[in-house]
Amino acid sequence: MNTKLIFCSNCQIETPHAGVIDGNGEYVFTCQTDGCGRFIKLPADYPIASVNSYFDQHAQANIGQVSVEAQEKKLAEIMASPSVSTEATPNEVNPAQSVVDTAQA
Repeated sequence: MNTKLIFCSNCQIETPHAGVIDGNGEYVFTCQTDGCGRFIKLPADYPIASVNSYFDQHAQANIGQVSVEAQEKKLAEIMASPSVSTEATPNEVNPAQSVVDTAQA
């Protein structure tokens, strides 16, 4: 399979992308990094002379962007982390309990 190095917005580096023509005649370049699969589509009539310029613009526009997948991975890590206890320790006041005014005691 022929590949072309293209900046992947998900991987945040240049990665090998496989190129195919889909059922609509569009050019589809798919990242070959394990578990990624991000792709870039170009219309069938896209000028061949402009393809590399387009890929350069794509890289500049996406460098440093946080992908949806990265955000979802972070959320999954947050959700999998142990929860913080809501029970008050002996030296803490639980806001749900009433507080006695010590000045009147």
